[in-house]
Amino acid sequence: MSQYWHGQRHINITVTEIAQKAMINRQTFYCYYSDKYDLADQLTEKALGMLEELIEQRWQSIHDRISLVDFLKISQKDQ
Repeated sequence: MSQYWHGQRHINITVTEIAQKAMINRQTFYCYYSDKYDLADQLTEKALGMLEELIEQRWQSIHDRISLVDFLKISQKDQ
């Protein structure tokens, strides 16, 4: 789906085309989204949420490593 979305400008994509590529009918599409812009908004929100989660995980990993380095430095000073 995302390949199709990026292949055309989303303004030119119709709900019918989106539904065909997703192998659903238009009624099913409208059960979940009010229009193609709602779909775009929801996809964007999901992608940003995933990116935020990934950044938070990476930041925590970096923070943990820095804490370990600080701990090792303090341990070496104490010896």
